[in-house]
Amino acid sequence: MYTNQAVSVDMRIVGKLVLVDLHGSGDALQLAFNDLANRFELLIEAGALKWSKARADHFVLMPQSDWTSLEVISETKRQLRL
Repeated sequence: MYTNQAVSVDMRIVGKLVLVDLHGSGDALQLAFNDLANRFELLIEAGALKWSKARADHFVLMPQSDWTSLEVISETKRQLRL
């Protein structure tokens, strides 16, 4: 789990999927959501993810067949500098 002053991010693996939950409120939550959505789009373009689905505080990520769920979490943490 990553926590800053306004938003916390939980990442967990369920089967092959990676679930990303955001906890916070207001503009900080929206900014964090937008930032993660952009990063996940880049991972789709780079071939690391097959798809991502989202709602206001939650993402579901499906890695490509040659990526493991743990690699997706590691890459996300690296990009976020966690």
